[in-house]
Amino acid sequence: MSTMDDASEGESKWILEFIPKLIFLGIAITVIVVFTSLLIVNNVNTSNLEMEVFFNKLMYSSGGISYHDVDTGRIYMGVIDPSKLDHNYLIQSLPYEGKRFAAKITVYHQSVYYPNESSYLNLKPFTALDGPSGADTLDRKFTSAYVNENGQVVDNTPVEIEIMRSRT
Repeated sequence: MSTMDDASEGESKWILEFIPKLIFLGIAITVIVVFTSLLIVNNVNTSNLEMEVFFNKLMYSSGGISYHDVDTGRIYMGVIDPSKLDHNYLIQSLPYEGKRFAAKITVYHQSVYYPNESSYLNLKPFTALDGPSGADTLDRKFTSAYVNENGQVVDNTPVEIEIMRSRT
């Protein structure tokens, strides 16, 4: 009978000695998982990507400012359609509602168009701020063909698009 008691006594000592090791292992694994998840979440910044998507939607979608041939369904990427530079058209065609995105489209250094002018004017002062209360900007300058008021196509028309996105 004494051999049975000695065996169970050894197992219980081994289990009691192993409990602090299990607790320490659990704490170590939890700390590693928490720190890894914090680093992954904090390093993913999609603000530049979101502004690029907004720019591409503005330029290259059928609801954007590029000329869209209704008969063929083709979008002429190098030609800006002046009828689409209307404030109401830009608001309806772009799905970015609210005050998160704003844009300023300047054609030929004189004609300025805003899809959301009030948001643009509100976000402009925040571009100089760092931190979560600021705003990010994306500037694109390129030349494009443009149909002027007389119906003539003007090649090499300078176009500048400034996009702003609030960080909050």
